[in-house]
Amino acid sequence: MSEEILETAVSILVTEGYESLTIQRLAEELDMTGAGVYYHFESKDELLVAIVDYLKEELTTELSSVEGPPDERLATMVQEMFAAAEAVQQMEMLPPSSQLLLSTTDSNEMLRQSLLELTEACVGQFTETIREGVESGVFETEHPEQTARLLLAIIDGAERRAVFGKSSEPLVQGTVRYILTDLYVDGPPELEIEQ
Repeated sequence: MSEEILETAVSILVTEGYESLTIQRLAEELDMTGAGVYYHFESKDELLVAIVDYLKEELTTELSSVEGPPDERLATMVQEMFAAAEAVQQMEMLPPSSQLLLSTTDSNEMLRQSLLELTEACVGQFTETIREGVESGVFETEHPEQTARLLLAIIDGAERRAVFGKSSEPLVQGTVRYILTDLYVDGPPELEIEQ
């Protein structure tokens, strides 16, 4: 039941936004009482942390399921992340993790820590792939982690642009031209992002 609650909470975040995610709204959607939700999560803060942990698990599973040599894996990972940013434009709403980040207050240290862990999980996946590529000779960088952080910062920027109806295309082209060109020994891949 906890997973069903989390899936429903994410659905509300995606379709209606953070303000609509209340325990009462969640209970109504699940056809249960607020006490039923509180049975699984002691507070809304605990629910929010569980949502971020759920999103982290989903994202790391998706990224780690990408197969192939490091150069192909990285291209696929970057494409998938940019495609997700483009999907934000269709929703006209920030992705759930960004909504939660913007909603955090100084008093919600657990949520901020969980969001940081989500970011670090992505950085870890990208860094590992870049390191493997350096070791196999398809990438050239002395700073795999910084390269991963830069790529993810650009992708995060693409999500923010998308919320305002702006295409991520300039960021995709800049990523290829200025980052991947230097990283890939035999030249950058062609990124195919559906617009």
